[in-house]
Amino acid sequence: MDPQNYPSMDQYNYSNNGGNNNNSGYRNQAPQQHQQQQPQQGGGYPPQYNQGYQPQQQQQQYNPNQQYSPEQQGIGMQQRGGSGNEFLISSISSNPLAQVGFSYGQSLFNDGKQYVDSNIGKYFSFSSLKSYFNVNTSYVFNKIKLIIFPFPQKTWKRRIYRVGDVDSYLPPRDDINAPDLYIPLMAFVTYYLLYGFQLGMGREFSPDKLGTAISKGIVGWLIEIGIFRLGSFFSNSYSIPIYDMIAYSGYKYVLMVITIISSILTGGYISFFVKIYLVACLGVFILKTLRVVMVSDNSANSHHDMHQQHEGSAMRNYFVFGVAMLQCVILFFFN
Repeated sequence: MDPQNYPSMDQYNYSNNGGNNNNSGYRNQAPQQHQQQQPQQGGGYPPQYNQGYQPQQQQQQYNPNQQYSPEQQGIGMQQRGGSGNEFLISSISSNPLAQVGFSYGQSLFNDGKQYVDSNIGKYFSFSSLKSYFNVNTSYVFNKIKLIIFPFPQKTWKRRIYRVGDVDSYLPPRDDINAPDLYIPLMAFVTYYLLYGFQLGMGREFSPDKLGTAISKGIVGWLIEIGIFRLGSFFSNSYSIPIYDMIAYSGYKYVLMVITIISSILTGGYISFFVKIYLVACLGVFILKTLRVVMVSDNSANSHHDMHQQHEGSAMRNYFVFGVAMLQCVILFFFN
């Protein structure tokens, strides 16, 4: 073959590049044809019939970091529960039998309250009970000091304040001479706690024995209040409230606590002399306190004649002396 008939190198490269360009054009046209044919796939229907049906392209994905609070989870339950409660309330309020039952229960409550106020309220005023616990630390300290050492005290009258046209006594926290129930009750509990400790030191403690002693103490206190009430009736001293009687008859437990502490720590003659001194203190405290109370009651009844006033004052003096002696006897022999 003649070499002149062979194609040159430039012609050979040109022919190869042209072939490659044709192949690349074919490869680029194939995806375009596929993309042009894909939107027409709809089951053979025209595009205008497929516009109403749009498949969901994105589905809700689960996020593990997403948390739901209990408030969000219970919103539906609260809404359903609230509607149920409203329906129940509306059904009860519209029921005539339920309304009759409510009115009958309210009438029973009012009758019971009226019965308590008319029968028990004249002896125990629950509204005034709160003032007997109106104390503070300063009052408790000074009151105990007054009971233990009453001799230098000069003023035993209670302080009075006026509200409008009504005179009232100051509460215990503002008047050291005012009776309270906090100190007697705390002293009562403290005494029997120390009594149980004393039984334990002597290896004689038992719950039954301590319970019997507490029961006897409560019954004895009630008997004292009854005697106090009976004596005030016969001496025409009607102005002494029942809570004042409980307080005055309960202050002896402060001194009983001191006597049992002295018997635990010292014993013998020392505790005996301590008891003698405390008996004298209790007698002076009760005499001076109740005498002022009786004098104020006598001045309140000053419209009677002189003969009745003299008889009443004599009875009140006997009454005060009898109460003081009773408290001293209990402190000395039953402690």
